[in-house]
Amino acid sequence: MRQRGSQRAMSISFLLILLLAACTAPTPVVTPRHVATNTPLPPTLAATPQPRATDTPLLPAPRPTSTTTATRPAATPTPLPTPTTQATATALPDPTPFAQTGGDSIGDPKAPELGNTGYDVLRYTLALAIDPATETISGTATLEVAATLRNLGRLSLDFSGPEISRLTVDGTEAPYQRQGTKLFVDLPSLLDEGQAFTIVVAYSGHPQPVASRYLGFIPLGMHFVDDVAFVVSEPDGARSWFPCNDHPRDKAFFRYEITVPKGILVAANGQPDPPVEGETTTTFAWEHDSPMATYLATVAVGRYQVIEGAASNGIPLRHFVPDDLVPAAETLLAPTGDMIVLLERFFGPYPFESYGHVVVPMGGVSLETQTMTLLDAGVVSRGAEYVVVHELAHQWFGDSVSPASWADIWLNEGFATYASWLWDEAKLPDAMRRQLETVEQFAWQADSGEPLADPSAGNLFGFNSYSKGAWVLHMLRGEIGDEAFFKVLRAYHERFKGSVASTADFQAVAEEVSDQDLDRFFDQWVYGQGMPNLAVNWQQGIDGSLQVQVCQHQANLFVFDLPLAVGDGAERTRQTLTVDEIEEQLIWPLDFVVTQLQTDPEQAVLAKVTVSQVETFSPCR
Repeated sequence: MRQRGSQRAMSISFLLILLLAACTAPTPVVTPRHVATNTPLPPTLAATPQPRATDTPLLPAPRPTSTTTATRPAATPTPLPTPTTQATATALPDPTPFAQTGGDSIGDPKAPELGNTGYDVLRYTLALAIDPATETISGTATLEVAATLRNLGRLSLDFSGPEISRLTVDGTEAPYQRQGTKLFVDLPSLLDEGQAFTIVVAYSGHPQPVASRYLGFIPLGMHFVDDVAFVVSEPDGARSWFPCNDHPRDKAFFRYEITVPKGILVAANGQPDPPVEGETTTTFAWEHDSPMATYLATVAVGRYQVIEGAASNGIPLRHFVPDDLVPAAETLLAPTGDMIVLLERFFGPYPFESYGHVVVPMGGVSLETQTMTLLDAGVVSRGAEYVVVHELAHQWFGDSVSPASWADIWLNEGFATYASWLWDEAKLPDAMRRQLETVEQFAWQADSGEPLADPSAGNLFGFNSYSKGAWVLHMLRGEIGDEAFFKVLRAYHERFKGSVASTADFQAVAEEVSDQDLDRFFDQWVYGQGMPNLAVNWQQGIDGSLQVQVCQHQANLFVFDLPLAVGDGAERTRQTLTVDEIEEQLIWPLDFVVTQLQTDPEQAVLAKVTVSQVETFSPCR
C-alpha cells in the first residue's frame, strides 16, 4: 500500500524532531531495581485447582521478562557514578509449581466411573463398630497412600457411604467435597511423586446397598439380614461401605478392627488376632498381607460356630457356620482340602496363608472374597459341591490374578467354571464330556452374541463369561494339548499373581509356553462374536461312499476341525474335516451301510449342529 505525499512529509518531519530531541536530552541514570518473581500462592489456593481429566503435568509458568531495552547514542556515554555497594548476581528462585490433580477415573473403558489416579493405596485399616441390631456402622477408614504425581494437590476417592464427620491428611484436617460416588480431597500441601501420606476418614450411619449396572440380581454393599451383617461388593460395591480406590488395578493390604456386641463373631480376610473383650463389646482384628482388590474385601458379623482344620498340604481351613447348618456344612466342606491339593496340581501353589468360608443368607449368591469365601446358606442346604470348588478356584484366578479391566471378567469366571469341571473329571472321567454336552445344548440361545473379551455392562456376569469362557478354555486345551495347557495356567498365575492381567496377557503367556501362534484361535473364539451354527447333511451313494456337506449359517466365518463318526448301529470309523469355508464337502469311501452320523463325539468344538440325511444337497446360502 502506498502512502500519499502529505502524509509522508509529515512522517519525515516527525522523525527529525525525535532525533533532535534525542541528541539534546540528558543521559538518564539507570538505577538497580528488583526483578519480579512468582509469589507463592497460599496453600489453600495452591491445593485446589479445577479437576483435570488426566495426570498430564502442567508446564510451569514462564518467568516475567522485560520488554524494554536500553539504547545508547553513538557518542561516548557519560560515565555512571560508582555505587557504594557492589551488586552481585542473585539466583532467582524456581517458580511455584502448579498443583496437580489426580484423575477421577482409573481408565477402564468398561467401567470409566471406577477408580482414580494420582496415587497408590498401600494399606487400608478399617476400624469399625458394626451393630446388626441398629444396622449401623461407625468408625474410621485409614488409607496409607503414596503419590504417583509430582506436586499432587488434589485427589479423589470412591465413596457413596455414610456421612463423614472428619477427614485428615497426615493429621491435618483437609477440605473435601462429595460429588455423586466421588470424594474429592484437597491436600494441605503439595506432595512429591513417591511421597507417602495418610488419609483418615471418620464416618457413621447406615451403609445403604446400591444397585449396580453390572450386576442386576443383588444390590451391592453391606447387608443386614436378621442378626447377620455381610458384604457383597463385586464389582463396584466396596465404595458403598468404605472410601477406597475401587478398581482391581490398585490393590492394597488390609487390616480390620471390628467391634461388635458380645456374643457375635467376625469373619474377614486374612488371619485373625486374639479378640479384645470389653464390657459389652468384643473387638476382632484381622490382617491380610497379600495384595487385594477392594471388591474382595469382606466383613461378616453373626452368631457362628467355627469349624477348623487343614488341607494335607498344611493350608489352615476355617469355616464360620450358623448352628442349624453345621451338619450340612461339615459334609459339604469336607473335601475342601482335597480340592486345594487338586487345583494346586493344575494352577500352582495356593496363593494365600489360609482359606475358609462364612455362611450367610445371600439368596443363592456366593462370592469368592479373598481367603474367606461368602457361601450362601442355600448352597450349603443343597450340598452344591460345584459352587465350593468354583469359588475356591477364584483364589488363583480373580483374587490373586485380577482382571485389568472389567471387560476381562471371563478370566475370572470362565477359569473358575472350568475348574469345577476339572474337579468332576478327576472324580469321573466321563464327567467333562457330559458337562460340555449339557452346556452346548443351550449355548446357542444363551450366547449374548458379544465378544467374550468385551461383554456389555449388563452381560458382565452372564452365560458368556462363565460357561462359554470355560468351553473356550477347553478348546484351547485341545488346540495346544494337555501338557502345554496346564503349563500355561501355572505360568500365567505365577507371572501375574498379586497383580492384574488382561486377555492379551493371557494370550501372550499361552503363545510363549505352547510355542504356537494363537491369533486365529483368540480372534474367533475370544475377540470374535457368536459361535458356529452348522447344518451337516449327508447321503450315501450306491457305491457305498458317504458324501457329507457342512454349511455355516452364522454371520461370521469360523475355521476349525470338525470330527465326524459314522456307524451302522455302533460306531465304526471316524474322520476329521477341516472347515474353513461357508460350505465344505467330503466324500468318504465306506464298505458298510451308514445308519448314523455323529459330529464332534468328544465335544471338541462349541457349535450348534443340525444333522440331516438328505437325498440331494442344496446350496448353503
